[in-house]
Amino acid sequence: MKTGIIGLGKMGGALLRGMLKSGAAVPEEVWVYDHHHENVQALQEEYPGVHEAASEADAADAVEVLILAVKPHGVLPLISSLSERGRSFPF
Repeated sequence: MKTGIIGLGKMGGALLRGMLKSGAAVPEEVWVYDHHHENVQALQEEYPGVHEAASEADAADAVEVLILAVKPHGVLPLISSLSERGRSFPF
């Protein structure tokens, strides 16, 4: 299943690494985006094959499941931005 994660800080990075290590996700089906490119690079060094999206919207468009691992104050603006592009969220 194509999986995306926006935010590769401590929480998002640990969550995704756990998913990859356990086999719940495979690198070739993972798209990530983080404002700090070095977080993406570190993940790609550990798990070659993980795709880097150019933007939050590109990450959302590429996947079936999207995990938002951003700071609390960033969640609503991010959802609003993605919703304006026609992306809906089942919650």
